[in-house]
Amino acid sequence: MAGFLASGFSAEIHRRTDTFEEAAETAMSDGKISLYEANRLEQYRESLGLTEAQAQGLIKTAERKHYGDACPHCNKSLTDAPESTKPTSDSDSEKHS
Repeated sequence: MAGFLASGFSAEIHRRTDTFEEAAETAMSDGKISLYEANRLEQYRESLGLTEAQAQGLIKTAERKHYGDACPHCNKSLTDAPESTKPTSDSDSEKHS
């Protein structure tokens, strides 16, 4: 019985994360998430019972799907850059987040 409940819970979590990820991908379809879309995603996150960290991870996944592994600002690879060349200042971090 406990195994059945655990598998049902796991399936529900996956359904919720998949649903939110699809919404994030839709919001990201024009290359950016507007303030209106961000507010709607936040409301949706709350209604699905996802944490802020879960939602941010799913939004990052949507961004990677949209942009690939390239920075949308400079088109440099975000995954191949050695640690020393990754953004360090606040302004660079904002561009690459």
